[in-house]
Order: sequence, then structure tokens, then C-alpha cells
Amino acid sequence: MIRHIVLFKTPEIFSDQQLEDVRAPLMALQTTVPGIIAMDWGTNVSPEGFAQGYTHGFTIYFQDVAARDGYLVDADHAAAGKRLFEMCGGDLLVFDFEI
Repeated sequence: MIRHIVLFKTPEIFSDQQLEDVRAPLMALQTTVPGIIAMDWGTNVSPEGFAQGYTHGFTIYFQDVAARDGYLVDADHAAAGKRLFEMCGGDLLVFDFEI
């Protein structure tokens, strides 16, 4: 199984609706991309103070590397990812690990 983690910083000028307009297409990928087991999305609530400005994140659980690789070339993923990248000005972190 592969855990795909994306952390990003959102400018304060974005409304909840604008954030939802980015979140919804990303979360919809779990119904169209084969091999996605689950997805989670949330706002940073850590009291530790190590978030380095990252305000939001999401996690995707893939059944295997092939499923993750299929997601990476998926057209809907590319469109949703572009929208997220533009929203946060490219200020994001992507980290995958095998579990």
C-alpha cells in the first residue's frame, strides 16, 4: 500500500467556498481512479508549532504503486492538481511512502 500525502499553504484571502471548489474535485478522484482505497482531507490542528505555515492537507491510500502511478497520469488528477497548485502558488509538499 502507498500513502500519498499532500500538504499546502492557503492564502488568507481564499474563502471557504474557494477552498471547497478545490477540495471537491480532488476528493471525487476516489470514485474514478482505480486502486484508491481511501482519501482524507483536513485543516492543520496541531498545537506543536512545526507546521511551517502549511494550513491544509490530504492523504490518499493506494492499493499499490501501480495504482499511485495511474493516478499520477490521470487527466482529472492533472486538472485538480493544477487548480490546487495555482491556488497555493505552488507552495505545497508531496510525500509518498509504502506501508
